Formats: sequence, C-alpha cells, structure tokens
Amino acid sequence: MPAISHARPRRSDTSAVAVAAALKADECQIYTDVDGVYTTDPRIVPEARRLKTVSFEEMLEMASLGSKVLQIRSVEFAASTRCVCACSRASRTKARAP
Repeated sequence: MPAISHARPRRSDTSAVAVAAALKADECQIYTDVDGVYTTDPRIVPEARRLKTVSFEEMLEMASLGSKVLQIRSVEFAASTRCVCACSRASRTKARAP
C-alpha cells in the first residue's frame, strides 16, 4: 500500500499514525515546519544537523523532553504498530491569482 500523507495544522499526529497503521501503509508522512528531525531546533541553532534516521526509542525520548516534532502518543502508537513515520517540511507556497 502507498504511504499516507498528513499535513498537521492541529497536530493530529496520532490520528495520522493510527490511520496509516490500520491501512497497513508503508509509512506515515508527517508534514511540519522543518524538513526532518534535527539534533536541536534549527530555527534557534543554525548549526543543528538533520538526522537521517531516528529510532522509535530516540524519538520517544525527544518527544518526552519537549521536542515538537511528534506528539508522545503518536510515537508510542507508531512504535507499538511498527508504523514508520517520515517527517518533512510542508509546502508553504501561496496560490496564485489567475
């Protein structure tokens, strides 16, 4: 099954992971204001490095310490269902008037 994509204007990460897991999707794509998971907040620390992969345990620890990438419950659910989550930057392009 293809990936499930979800832009999160109201931070419903857990719902997106639940739907992806129920549909047995290859992954759940979460769109946010940064293009992945970083060592620290790249908006505050320009030297922050993007992490290529993050384990469920590492993401759960980051979420519990205040990281705003994914909600704690969504990480717990993803880990329990082994649902892979991919975090990407949401497109911020404006629609053009005709």
